[in-house]
Amino acid sequence: MKLQKLSDKKEIKLVGDPRLMQSRDIPRVYQLYKTYHEKNSKMYFKFTQDELAHLLMPKKGLVYTYVIENNEKGITDFITYFAMDCSLVENANHQGITVS
Repeated sequence: MKLQKLSDKKEIKLVGDPRLMQSRDIPRVYQLYKTYHEKNSKMYFKFTQDELAHLLMPKKGLVYTYVIENNEKGITDFITYFAMDCSLVENANHQGITVS
């Protein structure tokens, strides 16, 4: 919990508005992914635009991708997280949990 803790919301300075990714955002998200990894990674998955879209397009209960859109610069960042339902065996209080 300590390692995964997020900063206080007041400390995060977003320049733009976060929103759920839409299909029209795919070319820019692809470019951000590609540019970041070419510059910062020695080894990474070289997805095509269609492959990356398949992985990152939001799917309720499974994949959530948010973009940060700045009026002047367009989309500047994105973040993705995956949700997974898990069953709990022999637990009287809960039958399952969602991990994201």
